[in-house]
This record gives sequence, structure tokens and C-alpha cells, in this order.
Amino acid sequence: MIRKFILTLLCSLIFITAFSQNQSKLVTDDQYNSLQKLAISFKKNSDQNRAKAFSLAKENNWTIFRVEKDGAIISLQGVDDLGYP
Repeated sequence: MIRKFILTLLCSLIFITAFSQNQSKLVTDDQYNSLQKLAISFKKNSDQNRAKAFSLAKENNWTIFRVEKDGAIISLQGVDDLGYP
């Protein structure tokens, strides 16, 4: 009985040790800060593009939001470099 217990405990310890993950950082603090600045920049550009799209939609009488017969939802997200949705 004790032999089974020790064998089970030993196997469990080996299993846990083999599959435990290293808790090292994936990115440095400088890389993290750089990624945060990039995310803020992308968000700002996206918001500006969306605002421009809504402004052009008002001028050109574009549909901003529509639900198709099959249930598909179409929503204006932005415009391309030529000013088209």
C-alpha cells in the first residue's frame, strides 16, 4: 500500500515538473511601452478615419447601418485613401 502511494506521488511530481511552465516575461518593459504607444496611435487613426467616414456619409447620403434580409449586418467603419467606404 505504501509502495503504491510513493509510486503515485513520484509520478505526480514528475508530471507536474515536466509540464510546469517557465514564468519568464515574453516582452521587455521597453517593448511593452513601444507596443502601448503603437496601440494608442492605431486607435487614434482609426477614430479619425471613422469620424471622416461619418462626415462623408452625411455629405454623400451613404447608409451608415443596415441589416440585410439574411440577417447580415453592414456598418460603416471607415474610408480608404480615395475616400470610398
